Amino acid sequence: QHHQSSVSEEAGIEESPPNSLNIDFFWRCLRPTQKDINIILDIVDKDNRLIMRKKRPICYRVFPTNSWKEGEVFKERLRIKIPPAYVKNQYRLKIAFFDYRNGRICKINGYKDNLGRAFLTEVR
Repeated sequence: QHHQSSVSEEAGIEESPPNSLNIDFFWRCLRPTQKDINIILDIVDKDNRLIMRKKRPICYRVFPTNSWKEGEVFKERLRIKIPPAYVKNQYRLKIAFFDYRNGRICKINGYKDNLGRAFLTEVR
């Protein structure tokens, strides 16, 4: 997936322990940017109702996006604890990107929902 803010991402998703989800992101700089890109990761139920939202910097801001060089690749592992009431239910992961400095949502190329989020995966 590519978005106009000059990074691309792929996610490897695995479940471990029953109430948590491990996500491996691989970020590649398509071109340098001045933006300090952060992610919004939404977990929604089968009816698209928000269960949980995590806003966070990419790579824990150890490697901020505005310092990336074209072609660099970064791997990041994120572990999310799923609320106990939803552990046995199916849910979906959606992602959006924003510039931390001004709060503006970064445009994503390709399919996105009416809130500008891209679909990552469904977990059952």
